[in-house]
Amino acid sequence: MYSEVFDEKKRLLRERGLISFVLDDDLLFFIKFFVENYCQEICGYFEQKGTGRPRYPIENMLGLLLYAYCNKVFSPKDIESNSRTNIPYMVLMDGLTPSSRSISRYRFVLGCYYKSILSRTLQLAVDLGLTDFDHVAIDGTIIKAYNSSFNVIRKVDVNRLIKILENDNHDEKIINKLRKPAYNLLNSDMKLKEKLDFLYHLKEELKSSGQKTVALYDSEARWMLNKKGKKEISYNLQTAVDYTSKLILAIHVSNNPTDHYQLPPTLTKAIQNSPVPLNKISADTGYHNEVSSSILQKYELDGYIVNRKQTKDHKKQYNSNPFHKDNMIEIEGTNAFLCFNNELLTFKYQYVVNNKNKKKQEDPYEIKRIFNNPEACYICPYKKLCFTDSHTHRQVTEYGSEYTQQMKYKLETIEGKEEYKKRSKTVESPFGTFKQQYHINKLPFIKTQNIENNINLYSITYNIKRITNMIELELDVNKEYQTFKKEKIKEYQL
Repeated sequence: MYSEVFDEKKRLLRERGLISFVLDDDLLFFIKFFVENYCQEICGYFEQKGTGRPRYPIENMLGLLLYAYCNKVFSPKDIESNSRTNIPYMVLMDGLTPSSRSISRYRFVLGCYYKSILSRTLQLAVDLGLTDFDHVAIDGTIIKAYNSSFNVIRKVDVNRLIKILENDNHDEKIINKLRKPAYNLLNSDMKLKEKLDFLYHLKEELKSSGQKTVALYDSEARWMLNKKGKKEISYNLQTAVDYTSKLILAIHVSNNPTDHYQLPPTLTKAIQNSPVPLNKISADTGYHNEVSSSILQKYELDGYIVNRKQTKDHKKQYNSNPFHKDNMIEIEGTNAFLCFNNELLTFKYQYVVNNKNKKKQEDPYEIKRIFNNPEACYICPYKKLCFTDSHTHRQVTEYGSEYTQQMKYKLETIEGKEEYKKRSKTVESPFGTFKQQYHINKLPFIKTQNIENNINLYSITYNIKRITNMIELELDVNKEYQTFKKEKIKEYQL
């Protein structure tokens, strides 16, 4: 359903000649170019209503959000104010003036499409010849949840509240033992059934997290250690970033306090978003496990994930004990370790470890490989220093599949080390921008999916700004873009 009011607003905008006050290099034209040429399919998903008041054109609302976020205007009230008084915003909206409530609603409704729009920014980068996504780095950071670290409820208080409400027994002694958040929940305006359902939900969250307390108003958030070593109610933000262009391919928000099993979901989203096949993937030691190796092998990707020893060697944190396993030399191709006494500890056998930490049934089991040389250990003059009296010989244990072993050998080469060095130069830039300019530690949102949708919106604006900075000079000679801009300027002139 389309309203004649929209045409009237646009006509009045042309009469005022406001387009003449917009600078030629304003981001307004590039955002209109992106929305109209790369997001038409997404905008087409929004069918017009047949009755009632017509909704605002989705192209205008999406462009308004992107333009506002690129200019670091995040509040719906501030965006509303700009759409009434700021000329580029007025041109972008064709003279329409949505309320802050409408802007907030559109931002929420568009949430499930932000991931697809993010992939369109990558297609734009490929079309402009900015990158081929040859090397993608994955890393994570902890972001603070909106729920206060003081507004949490203990497991014992959850059980007490369930007992009080189910038995309708308001024992003063039990009530007096409740902490303030639990006491406030007991006396809230929620109905009895709603309180019990909510408490059983909190009980399930406590069971799945293994923690002693749960955030009262954001039960999906978890206690995590930030970079200052302080525990906060937080989320784990994962990003996949291209080395060449520093563009964000995908983000993934998790409530897992560690990065251990976060590579598969992040990499899967990056593969879905990328317009071209990926090649090299790098990540730090936190992702080094068989689950990560398995997905890299599944998609036939060239992985660069260092193990614990390689990280220590890179930081020059050598073990002072000469008999430690880290000081043994592994000889590639011979399946053996060279010990302190220059004896070879050869490969003997391997077996599958029953990994209790498996998240899914299809996740791979861990492979344990054993190296030893009992004959050499019997006559070794250093055996009392190398192993205890309870052992008859020294045994070295290695974990990992054949793919993991090959990746380890590859990272020992000069070429592998140079390729891995690209990781740190790639992933830190977006995190700094997110925290310093987009203030993602102060996001007024709760629940994992809602937070991920909104950070996807930040990622879209980050990519748009990044692309425009990279091709600022090229835009002046890009015929397709210049033709589009001239047509738009002509459209807004009488």
